[in-house]
Amino acid sequence: MAMSKRLAAGEELCSACGGTGVAKVRQQPKPGRRVYPPKCAKCGGRGRILKRGAKRSVAEARSY
Repeated sequence: MAMSKRLAAGEELCSACGGTGVAKVRQQPKPGRRVYPPKCAKCGGRGRILKRGAKRSVAEARSY
């Protein structure tokens, strides 16, 4: 079952990783070692990037 991510206004899926946030690299796993995939360099591991000219909105902070 494929999952879809909701994108905020002004965001688009990263073209380098396809929205996964993980770089597409082939590594030969060595016996007994874990392989941790590296974060995507283009989106920083988020899987989405801002469109050109778009501004990121920040939710209002409240203190009680």
